Amino acid sequence: MNIYNNIDILPIYNFNKCVKGELKYMFKDLNFIDSPVVKTQWNKLYNEYCKLTYNNTTLKYYRLVGELKFLENREVYVPVLLDLLTKTPKDDRGDIITELRKWKISVNKNTDLNKLFEVSIKVLNNSKNTYNRKLAELEAMNNKPKEVLSLQQQKAKLHKLLGINIDLHTTSVSEWLAYWEEVKTLKNNDGE
Repeated sequence: MNIYNNIDILPIYNFNKCVKGELKYMFKDLNFIDSPVVKTQWNKLYNEYCKLTYNNTTLKYYRLVGELKFLENREVYVPVLLDLLTKTPKDDRGDIITELRKWKISVNKNTDLNKLFEVSIKVLNNSKNTYNRKLAELEAMNNKPKEVLSLQQQKAKLHKLLGINIDLHTTSVSEWLAYWEEVKTLKNNDGE
């Protein structure tokens, strides 16, 4: 597969299309093959972009989404696993115990089931509180007004501020980010 493998060569135009879900722009020749490799590579490049932009908001957003999904699934699966645990002979509980530990329920073969149920109910109740708090945090992030500029508008802004002409089809993501860092530097120097 002839796909972009780092943001030093991926054009900002292609990157912008990929952000919108058009992963065919990961391919240098646009011969799109939908495969897990392409999605994995895209995730790698996007994570690299997030690290370079120090955009903790994006990372925080996806962390919150992941935590919420974990808490939702925990609410569903832990009661089922506990029910299964009670119906399984003590010597055959290894896989269920392992699965419960993945859901952060502390248990071993010799754990008293009544005590386990009490602790699990407390853990799940605490999870509901945590879920509500994280959901409110996510909703607050989503409700913040954002100035969204199209790629063309950003290009025009860079042209105005830096006096350079940019070809969106050849300028790499890392070069694009460097231009914006230069804008920040200029703004900081003007403020001094």
